[in-house]
Amino acid sequence: MRNFVSLLTLHLALYTVLSSQWLEAIIPVGENPWTLVYNSTDNKVYCANLDGNSVSVIDKYNSVIRTVPVGEHPYALVYNPTNNKVYCANYFSHSVTVIDGRTDSVIRTINAGNAPVAFAYNPSNNKIYCANSIYHGTVTVIDGATDSVIKTIPI
Repeated sequence: MRNFVSLLTLHLALYTVLSSQWLEAIIPVGENPWTLVYNSTDNKVYCANLDGNSVSVIDKYNSVIRTVPVGEHPYALVYNPTNNKVYCANYFSHSVTVIDGRTDSVIRTINAGNAPVAFAYNPSNNKIYCANSIYHGTVTVIDGATDSVIKTIPI
């Protein structure tokens, strides 16, 4: 019985230590965190806060180092490693916010069609493809070097 009590105490102590380590890894970022993207150049994570109209920047020490204001209802993120930029699709603003990956500041906001919801980055041509909601049925193509819309493709 004594060994059982000691084993139970050890188990509870280990559980307490492990639980507290997990709790330390929770990072408060903002209102309704929705999606994440990793900046491989600067070892940072970006978190779109759906209801907070912002993107939280998390450093390698798991600390929020900056909150970047973006358009209304940030829905998707993509990282462009060629130019070290993060693109944020703002669903209700019908725009894409371009964030500098080094300084975490807004470079510009692009009119990207109606209700952007998803991204793909093509490293072979440095283009960002932004899908607009199914109700609008278009894909906006953005040049990754100039951050300008090349064309909008109906689908």
